[in-house]
Amino acid sequence: MAQGRPTDKLPVEILLKIMKLYVEDISETEPHPNHYGWLQITHVCRRWRDASLEDLSFWQNISLYNMDVADALVKRTLKGTGEEARQTSLSIEGRVLTGDLETRRKLDLIAGNAARISSLDLTASTDFFLRLGQQSGPHMAQLRELILEREVDNHAGGSNDDQLLDVFLGSPLTKLRLRNFAFPVFEPLLSSTIRNLALDGEYLEVTTQEVLMTVNKLPELRYLFINASFGRSMAAVAAVDPAATIKLLALEELRLSVNSVEDAKFLTSIDAPHLRFAEFDIDCSEEDSIEPVIQLITPLLPEPSARGLCRAARFEARNFDCLDLRFAKGLPDALTTSSQEEGVHIVWRSLSWPSSSKALHAMKVHFKYSLKAIEDLSIADGEYDYCAVSAWYMLFKLMNGVQTLHLEGRAIDTMRYGLGFDTQKGTYRILFPDLRKVTLDSIQFRPPQPQGGTPFIQDLLRSFQHRADAQSINNLTILHAVNLRQKDIDRLRATGAIGEVTRDEDNKGSSQSKRRRSDSEEHSPNTKRRKGNKEG
Repeated sequence: MAQGRPTDKLPVEILLKIMKLYVEDISETEPHPNHYGWLQITHVCRRWRDASLEDLSFWQNISLYNMDVADALVKRTLKGTGEEARQTSLSIEGRVLTGDLETRRKLDLIAGNAARISSLDLTASTDFFLRLGQQSGPHMAQLRELILEREVDNHAGGSNDDQLLDVFLGSPLTKLRLRNFAFPVFEPLLSSTIRNLALDGEYLEVTTQEVLMTVNKLPELRYLFINASFGRSMAAVAAVDPAATIKLLALEELRLSVNSVEDAKFLTSIDAPHLRFAEFDIDCSEEDSIEPVIQLITPLLPEPSARGLCRAARFEARNFDCLDLRFAKGLPDALTTSSQEEGVHIVWRSLSWPSSSKALHAMKVHFKYSLKAIEDLSIADGEYDYCAVSAWYMLFKLMNGVQTLHLEGRAIDTMRYGLGFDTQKGTYRILFPDLRKVTLDSIQFRPPQPQGGTPFIQDLLRSFQHRADAQSINNLTILHAVNLRQKDIDRLRATGAIGEVTRDEDNKGSSQSKRRRSDSEEHSPNTKRRKGNKEG
């Protein structure tokens, strides 16, 4: 807002921009953004109220949470001049579950304004969808975004199921997100204009052939999310040859939940040359499926790798049965603060202790190309399987391009022997020959008890002592160290393999000494004399 300028002096256009920014902000921060908390802008002053009442775009977002308010908002959008009122599109969201006492009012509101609805986000019972189709008819010509969730009830399916979504037929949809709808029900809605498609539901079962048929009909598809159970039968649909490759030239983002090998088979039949981000959430309950699933998703990795989207990698074990891997452009910003996700994100869940080693081995075999492209490697604090340390080293052995390494907390459980290891031939193999910078954050360099095993600092020193001059690193930064002594720092420096060793205590002491030196100079007669000469 302009400095020293009251709101009653602002142009209406600026005032409306401020108000809309407020509406956007409250929509992002409130747990229930459509409960009309933003309406308080009309209480600021008379001018704010008048301005907002005149701009119909403020009133087009309708929530079925409070039907009295919803009806009032719809009436407000009708108060413009004839053509303007008719052209004001509506965005409606809400829930109409079995036993809802206001089902009739909600049905009347949606059906009565069907021709003006551009976005509909609805969770409803099977019965409600059937009644909506009967009352509305196919009149949603403005509909662009459709998000529907079918309430899981005792409805076992019937002859009318294929008519559940007839009311939306013919709408030029750009976004379609469906939960708990079977393929025969939503297949007629698939339009060549769809750019954003999500198929979700724990009770939703599709086949590989149905998914291939779906994506083959969507040439403009940019976003695809699938979380469903894949059946093994391919008899229902035979329109697409599973051996053929479907080119998805517009696809930029793919998210897939994988509960079995069958769930990922369709990936072998698609080619997405412009894929920007891929996410796979893999259930590893069936140990034998781990490697086949990794093998199926591997063909999607070379494209992001070739475009530099796998230059950085971050591992994280949130708990003992979960492992998270992110490939991205760089660390840490590209992994944490980027507004647009890029790269590859893979989550392995339900990993038993032998499964961790199997997953790491499968990555070593199938992810070679992407692992060799890594330049920045980060391993976050977490609960890593100590028994899988040998498998970790076999994985690290492929990462010869790593230049920056960041280890945090219990990440050293993946690198327990330092930055190298003894081979079966009796030689010592260093890791990351091109390494230039290492950051060790919150690392425990010695176990709490003397008998707690070989201290990490001992193996770390050994690995630096084995590095040749050409393999020396420029900088080792140690932050929040646990059980690290000054003599350890001195010994690290004495290896000659590190250009500079710094720790947060050193920086803290340096700043404190600078302050002390500054204070002493401030009160020194010589300092005062120098100041006087300078001022003179």
